[in-house]
Amino acid sequence: MLDGTIANTSYVVIPVNAANKAAALVAQNVLLSAEAQYEKALPSVWGTSPGIDISRTDDATQRLFAAITTHPAVVTDAELARYAVPELQADWVDAINDAWRERIAP
Repeated sequence: MLDGTIANTSYVVIPVNAANKAAALVAQNVLLSAEAQYEKALPSVWGTSPGIDISRTDDATQRLFAAITTHPAVVTDAELARYAVPELQADWVDAINDAWRERIAP
């Protein structure tokens, strides 16, 4: 871990040519809702860190998240953030996709 770790959370992108941007925005809002993020954070579901800033939620929601008990082997968000590496520049996406198609999925 001292070399770094991927730090991004799962995310949803709405393509510029999306057929129904309004519906995509609704789906994105549901996925980013405190309720959905809480469900995803439960160890019995995914056990992942939320993709939202919990400190910006209401007190009741903050208490729900604070009550989640994680396994002692789970690395804390603070420790992960300490070794987080930046996202790749967007320029790399095409090169990675091309290499994937060429070498992995002909």
